[in-house]
Amino acid sequence: MAVYQRIVRWGWAAAIGLGVLGCDDTQQAPSALPPEVETLLLVPEPVTLTRDLQGRTVAPEIAQIRPQVNGIVEKKLFTEGAMVKAGQPLFLLQKEVYQTALDQAEADLKQTQAARLAARLQYQRAQQLIGKNYISKQDYDNLRATLQQADSSVAASEAAVQAAQINLRYTTITSPIDGQIGRSSITVGALLTANQETVLVTVRRLDPMYVDMTQSGDDFLALRRAVDDGSIAPVNIITHLLLQDGTQYEYVGKLQFADVAVDESTGAVSLRAAYPNPERYLLPGMFVRTRVEIGRRDKGILIPQQAVQRTATGAPVAMVVDNNSKVRSVSLVLNRSVGNSWLVDKGLAGGERLIINGPGGLREGSEVRISALSSQGGS
Repeated sequence: MAVYQRIVRWGWAAAIGLGVLGCDDTQQAPSALPPEVETLLLVPEPVTLTRDLQGRTVAPEIAQIRPQVNGIVEKKLFTEGAMVKAGQPLFLLQKEVYQTALDQAEADLKQTQAARLAARLQYQRAQQLIGKNYISKQDYDNLRATLQQADSSVAASEAAVQAAQINLRYTTITSPIDGQIGRSSITVGALLTANQETVLVTVRRLDPMYVDMTQSGDDFLALRRAVDDGSIAPVNIITHLLLQDGTQYEYVGKLQFADVAVDESTGAVSLRAAYPNPERYLLPGMFVRTRVEIGRRDKGILIPQQAVQRTATGAPVAMVVDNNSKVRSVSLVLNRSVGNSWLVDKGLAGGERLIINGPGGLREGSEVRISALSSQGGS
């Protein structure tokens, strides 16, 4: 009997021990923690809007030098490729023929001036005599007409002298503008014809340098509407130039004008910007890319491009963490890329905690823990 009681006591003790162990196992089972994510606190910031346009450099002034009188080239007075000033002589033509013509015109002028003097003296005497009826009215009228003809002859002779002087001056062919002179197409001894089709040489002004660009009519209209409705603040438009090797030109350009019409064949609007070119790095005809500042959004929202996901239909969405540490999906309307970021038109207004890094498979309503929070801009 005593042995039986001891066995029963041992059985209860074992049962109680097993129960206690079972309870301890249940209490020590760890609960799963929410996944960690990194977030970015979105803060509105001023954003300058730009657009990249293709263009070509154009010299602001181009002078194609042609002769204005006939003649033989006697001297060439410039070095090809050099810089020249406005009024600088470039070619000398033989002057003998034109100097002789000027001398003849000046002699004719002196002759007509002498004839006018004689006609004036006769007319002045006739004025004194006509009052005393010493001469007839017909003789008086003839003398007055003779003086008028003499005045006309002098005027014609003076015009002939001026024309001869101009032709003589044209035997020295000068540059009409400051700029760089190109390659000459003629040599000393060449016979030139006035206003000939062949260009003697071309002078181009290189500072400043123009860049002609085109912008689609749709983009131009969208920009005007954005400015009109206040979503974009207008700015003094400046442009940045990207050269053919990808480097940025050191000088900033200013927009000179936008064309008043859309090209019917291309549907584009022509724009022109001017850039300082003191070192003459820019040459006419270069293919360049321009970055035009078209406006400013005072309270823009920029988000990293990697934070944007796409739905099955391609619509952009972003994941944010609400005040209850729950994941929320937000549909976005994106404007354009700015560097490595997207500019958001709708969906985010600032103050949201945007998920920029975290485990895959996050769903709407999932609870998460924020491991790192940044408040810097997403650009």
